[in-house]
Amino acid sequence: MSQFSPDEARQIKTSLRDIDDMLGRVTATADHDFITIGNSLSHSVDVFGRLSGNLTGLAEELQSQDAANAVAALEQAADGIGRMSGGSERIDTLLAKLEDEAVGVAKYLDLLGKIIGEVASLAINGKIQAAQVASSGVDFSVFTTEIGRLGNLAASSTQKASGRLTDVRAAVSSARRAAADFERNEAVELAAVRSRIQHSLSLLAERRQRAGHTADAVAGKSRDITQRIAKTVGELQINDSVCQRLEHVRSALQDMASLAVNEPVPHQDSKWLSDIAQDRRKSLIGGICHLQAAQLEGGASDYQTEVEGLIRNLSALAADAGDMLAEAEASFGSGNGGLFVAEIEQDVRRATELLTAYAAARERADQVVSAVADGFRAMAEDLASIQSIDADMRIMGLNATLKCSRLGNEGRALGVVAHELRACSKRTEDCTHIIADLLQSVLALADALAVASAEDGANGAEDPVEIMSSSLSALSAMGLSMADALSGLRGDAGQVSSALKDTANSIDIHHRLGSVAKDGASRLSQLANGLASETDLEALVHQEIHRLMQSRYTMNRERLIHQTFAKDDSAVAATQESQTGGGDDLEDMFL
Repeated sequence: MSQFSPDEARQIKTSLRDIDDMLGRVTATADHDFITIGNSLSHSVDVFGRLSGNLTGLAEELQSQDAANAVAALEQAADGIGRMSGGSERIDTLLAKLEDEAVGVAKYLDLLGKIIGEVASLAINGKIQAAQVASSGVDFSVFTTEIGRLGNLAASSTQKASGRLTDVRAAVSSARRAAADFERNEAVELAAVRSRIQHSLSLLAERRQRAGHTADAVAGKSRDITQRIAKTVGELQINDSVCQRLEHVRSALQDMASLAVNEPVPHQDSKWLSDIAQDRRKSLIGGICHLQAAQLEGGASDYQTEVEGLIRNLSALAADAGDMLAEAEASFGSGNGGLFVAEIEQDVRRATELLTAYAAARERADQVVSAVADGFRAMAEDLASIQSIDADMRIMGLNATLKCSRLGNEGRALGVVAHELRACSKRTEDCTHIIADLLQSVLALADALAVASAEDGANGAEDPVEIMSSSLSALSAMGLSMADALSGLRGDAGQVSSALKDTANSIDIHHRLGSVAKDGASRLSQLANGLASETDLEALVHQEIHRLMQSRYTMNRERLIHQTFAKDDSAVAATQESQTGGGDDLEDMFL
């Protein structure tokens, strides 16, 4: 075979050195890219560990003393509300009966006032008649004066009783109106407070149970992810193995570049190349270029497959971080992006507002109970005064009648007045008896109202409003701790998911290396075709090629490509030899 011309030799050297430099630049870039990926994975290990710890912390918050206090307070509040609602219905029923009974009392007090008003008229008429009788020497001035005084006392007592009744009726009416307003505006929602609290209790129980399962599941997933990250870190060695394959290509090209211009080859184990006859060098260089073109294409193809697998792993890890966050949100979050505890807290706060309004209404009812009892007892005292006055008037009327009967015709007119006075007294007596019976019934209702109010107060000895406030405090304390933990978890999960996703999306080294390898393989094939046909290589040349390359191969993929190129068993023999010796085949470790 012909030898190289000097120009041809320099051109071959220049081309091979150019391809060598191009491959050197891309491997340096690949190293930098894989260091970045390694740093991202190393950071991810730490973050996934924190995610598991944060979830465990959140689960522990739901098993904390604050959570237990919140549950206990809510249970007490629900029980208290049930007792309160029953008591309020009984009080409202008694107030309604009181209002009805007060109408009857008012009716007879009005009648009593009219009767006593007649006494005042009779007292004036009596004065006139007594003046006429005075000419007979009989003095009735004491009678007429006392009748007027007693009438005024009776009228005053009746007016007091009427005034008290007006006040009591106003108090009862006000309490009933307040109850009606509360019933109309808030009672429907108050009726839902208990079920709302019970729902909150159920939600707390469900979330507390789910939280433990979630923490355990995430802890297991975190361990699995850590193992997968470790495996992915191992897969980063594909860069080292492929870069080694490129280094093997480069070392062969460097030797061929020197051999072409008859310079000493750079690698110590290749010094024997200088002994090759000039007429075989062209064929050898051509054969080496054919082989290295195939090695570049094979290495780039393997690299792309492995890097694409690495990208899928990174994307899967990013998705796993998102899944862990989704599990945390399902267990601890709410539909609006906050904490489920905050939603319970909001319900409890509204329930507290309603219970506060209810408590105010009940307090007004309690005030009415006291006012009603005091008012009707004072009316009973007024009635007793009227009955005492009435008794005095009857005695005086009887005495006046007896005196007038002894006077004959002169005392007849005054006797009629005295008789009418006694008739008024009789009507007053009947009316006061009716009022007394009504008051007895009313006072019994007032006493029953007082008992109901006292029992309602006893049932609410553990004030639901105060209990709800305690529950709010416990929920708030728990919510603050959980909010910090969930915020940290969201930040970590979002950060690691975004970082892994960005890392996966930014990897294009396999495309860049593939482009360079494709270009280098094309240039080598073009150069090789000008030097020697691959099919026409002599056996001796194949032997020389095998001698040059066999000691450099560290991966089966290189040997298989060489075997295909050589079309003999030389590469297989080398492979078996390497495996028998225990070898350092990186492919066996990573590919």
